[in-house]
Amino acid sequence: MPRTERIKSKSGYYHVMLRGIDRQTIFFDRKDYDKFRSVFNLYRSKYCIKLQAWCMFPNHVHLLIRDPSDSISTFFRIFGTSFVYWYNAKYHRIGHLFQDRFRSEPIEDPSYLLNAIRYIHMNPVKDKICTHPEAYEYSSYRYYFSSGRYAADDVLFGLITLQDFAEFHLEKNEDRFLDVDDECPIRLTDEDAIQMLRHALGCEDLSQLKTLPQIQQKTILQMLRNRGVSFHQIHRITTIPVFIIQNLLKNK
Repeated sequence: MPRTERIKSKSGYYHVMLRGIDRQTIFFDRKDYDKFRSVFNLYRSKYCIKLQAWCMFPNHVHLLIRDPSDSISTFFRIFGTSFVYWYNAKYHRIGHLFQDRFRSEPIEDPSYLLNAIRYIHMNPVKDKICTHPEAYEYSSYRYYFSSGRYAADDVLFGLITLQDFAEFHLEKNEDRFLDVDDECPIRLTDEDAIQMLRHALGCEDLSQLKTLPQIQQKTILQMLRNRGVSFHQIHRITTIPVFIIQNLLKNK
């Protein structure tokens, strides 16, 4: 079967996940983690890729990147080849290391971007590796506060202070993004989602969704979610901010 065409981000922001093939371990020691980061940083500077957040686990990696030059596919192919070449030589192995190609989700609005960063940083807490994101060594959480490298970047959009950013991480939430446990995610195109929404509305004008009573909006949004339409897809086809969609569906 041909691969599903990757959805491009208009903003340039992507949540990316790399996973070891057959869930095998990628990082066995500190040198493996350090080499991954050094090779990644080498090539991202060449392809103008901005790394906004990251979290590394023994068998998978979460990354939030900004790709203003639309070179994400080329970048991950070149970077992956270089790292796997080093890795195979070190461990006297041959063949692939990562499961298929990298998985990615485009991120278009600031609130969803902040939620994605929180999701990435809070993964070790969710998996009960630690009780606070600052305690996890292989994530970017500390860098926002220790070096200023991320704090001065446009990732916070001037809308949130570092103190609020820290408190934001600890808020109760139902964030859901790319996850290593998503074995067979339902992949629907935006056109599929649009057709579902038009059918539910009984008309061609998608903006009619915003004029409906809240209970009807919730019913239609839940139907889309149940049929595999992601939050960011709903946002793209309706322009309703992701956090509003999430709050509507959370408040039953």
